Amino acid sequence: MNGKVAVISGGAGFIGFEICRSLCENGVTLAVFGSTEAKANETVQRLGKLGEQCLPVGCNVVDNEALRTALKQTAERFGGIDVVISMQGWPPKKEDISEITDETWNGVMSSHLTGSFHMLQQAIPYLEKSSSPRVIFLASPGVFNGNPDDGLAYCTAKGGIVSMTHTAAKMLANKNITVNCLAAGGLNNGYQHEMGANTAGQIPLGRINTLDNIRQAVSFLISEAGAAVTGQVLVYNSGEIIG
Repeated sequence: MNGKVAVISGGAGFIGFEICRSLCENGVTLAVFGSTEAKANETVQRLGKLGEQCLPVGCNVVDNEALRTALKQTAERFGGIDVVISMQGWPPKKEDISEITDETWNGVMSSHLTGSFHMLQQAIPYLEKSSSPRVIFLASPGVFNGNPDDGLAYCTAKGGIVSMTHTAAKMLANKNITVNCLAAGGLNNGYQHEMGANTAGQIPLGRINTLDNIRQAVSFLISEAGAAVTGQVLVYNSGEIIG
């Protein structure tokens, strides 16, 4: 991965930040897109010395014009873009279907699904020039087996990302751009999934996922070993039933 240029949105999140740190440790030059410049700077500052090689950019990826400018700025600064990682979005929220407002529904769809689409669409001209172009999205195991704790809007938006992964991968295969998705579950992520030993004992593998699992998955997809993997959803759920 050394020497590659990556763009990540959602780097301030639980999973996103650890991916930022892992990429920097492996010599990847990183542009961190935050919803505001302050949030982008905060993420880079949290990285400490590793953040010295990062470019913080304030950019709401739902705003196409702002995203276009941010990607252009990144490419001009680093000479191109090889990897796009889209992980932004509202956190999961458990609520009754009758309680979901249009504002909540549209906000979740916009931040997760529309934002990921914009990241993909606007990055294509830069990825076409890369020798190893990669796109990575973030979904959730709740897409496959349902998860009321994550909420209907969240799971529906993530389901759209899974469908986009499959279709975009086929549409971009002739450009050698791989498009894949991580569906990470069972993480103690500070939201609803605070899983202790008792919960872990109910999972087939008897263990919850760790951030190392996710970091290694991203490293694999970006590396040459992952060059032939596209249109796939890597589900990290320690063997929980998918129905």
